Amino acid sequence: MGSLIGKPKGIIPVIIKGTPFLPKISQGKFPVFIRRRGKFRVAGFGRTRKKALVLGQRIAKQTLARSFIVPGSKALKLPGFRTKIGKQGRKIFIQKTGKGFTSILGSRGEKAEIKFFRSLNPTKKKRKRK
Repeated sequence: MGSLIGKPKGIIPVIIKGTPFLPKISQGKFPVFIRRRGKFRVAGFGRTRKKALVLGQRIAKQTLARSFIVPGSKALKLPGFRTKIGKQGRKIFIQKTGKGFTSILGSRGEKAEIKFFRSLNPTKKKRKRK
């Protein structure tokens, strides 16, 4: 009888239990457009549509930007945002502010932006004459 050293003994099949079939979620780059100075500009990318919506929501809440677009999004409602169908059939998510809703104006990021833009455009304050 020969030795069994270095010879394969056989293949053992590996069975994975409990992995249900999951539908494929489309992944890739989903751009988030934020409105800045009247024009929509790319603010970032999400790996899924849902992550792109969360990214847009976070940017709108933490900065002075109030509206964003995620092309191809199927969501109709987001908490704290209203939806508007704009030109070209895109859904624009606009942050609610003011009466009846807890306004987030004045968060740390927004205050920093206000300060920065004021320093860019200094205006002379007029004194009242007595």
